[in-house]
Amino acid sequence: MLDPLFAGGLRRAVMKAIAEQTEAIKRENVSMRFSPRQVSYDIATRTVFVTGTHRTEGPAAQPVSNERTYEVRVEFRNYRPLITHLDVYRGNPRSAADRRSEDLRSEDP
Repeated sequence: MLDPLFAGGLRRAVMKAIAEQTEAIKRENVSMRFSPRQVSYDIATRTVFVTGTHRTEGPAAQPVSNERTYEVRVEFRNYRPLITHLDVYRGNPRSAADRRSEDLRSEDP
């Protein structure tokens, strides 16, 4: 169902990650839940950020919760939505300005 929503190379990478994560979830008998708390939009990069709490629970360990952001760019081609960018990371959204600032800090000796 998701396959036609992803652009070229992104499709392959996302479908592979979903398959690997599905197997790990089954093997380890864990459950995962994401509760979105905030949706924001960066005009400069035309990126949507969905931030919330990601929680993992399983029989072998204590539940783990952390802040997670899903970063998505969507274009429309032939009147259909197409996801052209997808990134997932811990913490708050990173705008274009935040990324430039991170890049500058990593270049400092």
